[in-house]
Amino acid sequence: MAEYLQAKLGDLEDLVVMPLPDWGHVSRTAEETDNPYADVQTQVRLRTSALRHPSFKVKLEASTKDELISAENELRAELAKPTNTLTITPRGATRPAVLRLLHNETPIAEFDYAWDRAFVGIYTVELVAEPWVYGERDTLWTASRLTSPVLVDVGTLDGQAPMPLDFTITRGWGGENVGIQMVLAAVTHSGAVTGDYLYEAEDATEPGDWELEEGAINPRGDCMRLRSAVTTEWRMLYGIVDQAKLPTGRYRLFARAKCSGGSGVDNCWISQGRQENRWARDPRSRYLLQPRWEWVDLGPWMNGSDDGPSIWARARDGAAYVDTVLCLPSDLGWLRYDDYDEETEYVRFGWMYDHEYATTEAPTAARPAARRIRGHGLKLGLEGENLFILVEPNGSNPAPEFLLNGSYVPRWEMWPEPVTGS
Repeated sequence: MAEYLQAKLGDLEDLVVMPLPDWGHVSRTAEETDNPYADVQTQVRLRTSALRHPSFKVKLEASTKDELISAENELRAELAKPTNTLTITPRGATRPAVLRLLHNETPIAEFDYAWDRAFVGIYTVELVAEPWVYGERDTLWTASRLTSPVLVDVGTLDGQAPMPLDFTITRGWGGENVGIQMVLAAVTHSGAVTGDYLYEAEDATEPGDWELEEGAINPRGDCMRLRSAVTTEWRMLYGIVDQAKLPTGRYRLFARAKCSGGSGVDNCWISQGRQENRWARDPRSRYLLQPRWEWVDLGPWMNGSDDGPSIWARARDGAAYVDTVLCLPSDLGWLRYDDYDEETEYVRFGWMYDHEYATTEAPTAARPAARRIRGHGLKLGLEGENLFILVEPNGSNPAPEFLLNGSYVPRWEMWPEPVTGS
């Protein structure tokens, strides 16, 4: 076993660890997913269910009794923090291991007359930490210029467990009043292409009362239109999604749509059909369209049944327009950011509530973005995964460029590689 001599507890440097420490261990369980349409790769997932309980003794040395008392108080102050970190490095190792502490017991001091005379204190420390240890942050992308929508190959990552991704989307176009309107991101399996998830509405095989509208602002320049002059009832648009191309799995169904005409209030709605019967509209999915292009979240949908997704709309006045349908993969996690009231310069996606955004106008300082984001964050597997990104500007650019920055902190069961212990 490697030899452990020193550690860092929060701001407390050079903490001497006594022999035979117990760093705890990772406990994992395998659970079967509740998704009946999952493929082999996602049918069984590992979950880390137990916290780590490190236990060891530390030695504090001083030249006077007062100095020893001060050192002990500093140790107790670090252990009293609600969250903290413990950094440990084996002798001769090239990379440290970081434990994220969640709760700590009060240290117990062992009394010995000889130690007390030498102003030495021995303390038993009992900690509670996250199961994994963390290495140093690795960079995946630095100002990579991409065009939306895009699938980014993540490649092979360092570590021994799926890890949270920290990434930033920055607009790649100019203009003070043309910021980012919306960002959609999801983790997907490798082997897919962007066209497996995005479909043009004008490719519908069963348009019914829908008509082709030319001149829409998108890469192909067309969309489908349902005019109130034709009917004011709900009408289905089917055959947009090619189920043979779309991988089996769970998705979030989005439609790029808008309305026109009338007062703009309660004029046009959009919905999706039932999962088990495309000829019937799902009453839980009913959204009011706005007189501007926006991506409408129509709710969850599973690919694996005989029928593909159907889009329903109703126009009481004017017309309803559908441009593109997106099947956003949701098996491995997805995120959404949108803000139609402010011009966003960039948005940073972290984990849980650690999200930020900044606007194109003053003040340009980063602000908390948790209320504008749907989802807690994205976790990357060790290999074989892609990152799907779609960026929608507050303008007429159908294929905007953006800058991607991203990094992650690798997680390990115990020691980051390589370790060259003595």
